[in-house]
Amino acid sequence: MAVSTSSAERTFSRNGGVPSPVVAGYLLLAAGVSGLAGLSMLLQQIGLLPDDLAQAIARFHPAAMLLLVGVPAFLGGFGRLFLRQDLIGASSSANRLVKPFDVVALGLIALSLPIFLAASGTVAPLGVVVWCAGAALLAATTLGVVLDSHAGPGVVAPRGDDHPVVLAPFSIFVWTQLLAACGLLFVAPVLAASATRALINGGQAIVSFAPPLTLIVLVAAFGMAARLFEALAPTTDRARHLAVAVSAIAGLGGPVLWAQANLAHVSQAVTVTESNVLAAMASIVFTFIWVSALWRRKVALGAQSGVPVLWASGFFVLLAAGWAGQGVHMAVLNGAAFVLFGALYGWIDARTEGRYPARLAQIQFALMFFGVVLAGGNDVMKTLGGGLMVASLIMLAAVLLGTMRNAVSARVTSQEIGR
Repeated sequence: MAVSTSSAERTFSRNGGVPSPVVAGYLLLAAGVSGLAGLSMLLQQIGLLPDDLAQAIARFHPAAMLLLVGVPAFLGGFGRLFLRQDLIGASSSANRLVKPFDVVALGLIALSLPIFLAASGTVAPLGVVVWCAGAALLAATTLGVVLDSHAGPGVVAPRGDDHPVVLAPFSIFVWTQLLAACGLLFVAPVLAASATRALINGGQAIVSFAPPLTLIVLVAAFGMAARLFEALAPTTDRARHLAVAVSAIAGLGGPVLWAQANLAHVSQAVTVTESNVLAAMASIVFTFIWVSALWRRKVALGAQSGVPVLWASGFFVLLAAGWAGQGVHMAVLNGAAFVLFGALYGWIDARTEGRYPARLAQIQFALMFFGVVLAGGNDVMKTLGGGLMVASLIMLAAVLLGTMRNAVSARVTSQEIGR
């Protein structure tokens, strides 16, 4: 699938877009839930939360990170923001058509949060049903954007490169968005049926949704990371084909096997094993692509242009280390946060043309990285790790303030030159 991409289109893609209200809503939901979860875990570690509340938070935390952070942020937030840039030829009629469904999807996913909270942090069946309805709409609108017959795949060009590109193929990012959306469409109906049965019967357990959703978030994170480092270290056609094939096996095969296992009442242990094997395969392949791409171009991670790639690299390091620690689920959740921060800095870099305090962003990365590493130790190390992660968020605020100050200064300078 390929089209001719003009230099004007590539310039728009490179400069980044302004988040729509729906995209901003998804990002605020993900940031709010992850921030509250992190603060609650820190308060729990230092003993400032009642035991009942601490236990409820511990039960709900893994589910919240998948349902209300991972899926909304990767598909509804940065996914939708960057997807519209990479598919710059998408027809305006298609965008207008999916817009109301985007609003409904965001509303349903956000509505599931108070339902979960009202159930004392348990994965309430009603909340799962509402979330599944929103997730299915989100996946359907993502497919509508990608498969619009008038849409053409775009590319993200390095700053200063305005040469037109002929026959640009779909990027790894676009393919992973498509495959993650398809996988979510397999998961949502089966999970909704299980939650509905539990809601009707009362007291019946809902099937575990961690294996397929972890694979979906993993594939989406791989695509987002690839988008970050492709701007500096483009992958070869062979590597792109391999990445798409592996993403299809993990992002579609995992949910399909999970759905079939639940419909056939196969043991959950078998489903978890299958999911771990697919996640391991995808992790090995994408890590190889990441290492070979960066090695071939010798990207300087300490340079300002390498800040987004630095965050994406943290994802691969934590993912590899997580297999020997708390397992693939926690490795994906911890590493995915680094990809999201990398996406944020990639967007800031494009919008400001590099006018942001990159050194502070690198310090934030160090604080976050060591905070996550220490959080896997004993109670003292967990408390210290939580403190470092809070410090990293404070550093993020300093980066944003510095970016705003630089933007105002650049605007004033431009006005003075205009006079």
